[in-house]
Amino acid sequence: MKCSVRRTAVLALALLLVCMPGLSACAQAFEFWQSLLEKPTAESAVEHNRIRDDADLFTAAEEAQIAQRIAQFQQNTGMDFVLMTSNRPHEGLSAAQLADDFYDYGGYGLDEENSGMAYYIDMYEREHYISTTGAMIDYMTDKRIDTAIENNTHYLSSGMYAQAVVNMIDMAEDYYYAGIPEWQYQYDVETGQIITQAANTVSIDMMAASSSANITILYPVCVFISTVIGVFTLIP
Repeated sequence: MKCSVRRTAVLALALLLVCMPGLSACAQAFEFWQSLLEKPTAESAVEHNRIRDDADLFTAAEEAQIAQRIAQFQQNTGMDFVLMTSNRPHEGLSAAQLADDFYDYGGYGLDEENSGMAYYIDMYEREHYISTTGAMIDYMTDKRIDTAIENNTHYLSSGMYAQAVVNMIDMAEDYYYAGIPEWQYQYDVETGQIITQAANTVSIDMMAASSSANITILYPVCVFISTVIGVFTLIP
């Protein structure tokens, strides 16, 4: 019995050591965002709960303007928009991790998929980032995100922070009205698997097999049509 207990303790210690790097990263993320949530801004009323201005970039009037534009965006699209700013070190985390975690764990979103986007302005690293969730992923494609970031950079470089946010909301809404681009699909960044619907996934191999099947079916049809055309050509 003592040997069994000792082995169990050793195995538990080994497992803890193996998982330690992942636990450390999770702890860093948790501590970082917990420190932010413990310091609410003076303007964090109900109408401003989509604005997290820890870099203190906006006046009270500008926050009210942005909050009003966010409310319009929510009403027009049925999706959410969240703004966050920061001027602190990332503690080893990327802007993508910070923006994704802030939205995912902040309780944002207006539908079952929590569809919406987070716009993160990082004054410490001097960059800005867009995170999308749910249906917004299909509207804000990688190409559209790159265009929106590029078009908004000069506002931030000029210190026009409130205008940058309003402009970003305008672009996101324009993309919503433009609709989902043809051939747009979602995919798992880890597996490369294409996700066309919540309960229907299509892999690259499946797409290739489908294309091959279509070619197999169409080939004899094309041969038949070519033969018929040739026959009619030979008839005097």
